[in-house]
Amino acid sequence: MGRVEEAICVAAYSTSAPVCSYTYRWWAAGTSFYLKQRSLDAIKISLHGPDLRHPEPGFKLGIDSSAQATAHEKLLWRFDDGAMGWFPGREIARGVRHVVRIRVPWDTMQAGRRAVDFDFFLAEGRPYWPNSRQIRKNRAGLGPLRNSAGQYLTAACYHRTTFDPAMAKVTQGRG
Repeated sequence: MGRVEEAICVAAYSTSAPVCSYTYRWWAAGTSFYLKQRSLDAIKISLHGPDLRHPEPGFKLGIDSSAQATAHEKLLWRFDDGAMGWFPGREIARGVRHVVRIRVPWDTMQAGRRAVDFDFFLAEGRPYWPNSRQIRKNRAGLGPLRNSAGQYLTAACYHRTTFDPAMAKVTQGRG
């Protein structure tokens, strides 16, 4: 933890079974950050910082215009609220937002009721990891990445139960 990286790839794998999750790549470009699943080129998450091209900073799940998607693939995503995939993230401290959780469920990795979560945090001015002492001890911190607006994107990896009522509140969508 602490050294600024240019791009990071992450995947979850099991040492008890020959399986691996999808691989995710995340990187900084200008005032933005991007996250893409390496096997699905047409979908990306964009975390836009302050920029003339994006007058209002924000976070977006959408189709990657640089990908060679067919018309059928472009119809794959539908956003009922008309927001075209924009989402607010969740403020967890002053200048820090939890912006993305990538969950690798138990049935991908092993029998049981556990999941591997990659939680991503966008922070102003300096990198952020929750409970950084424990994250460092467990070697579970990823990043930081820094954009040209001075924002940092970090991630922490967790093993969590899928049946924890407190977690259900955190991961529950708007509705």
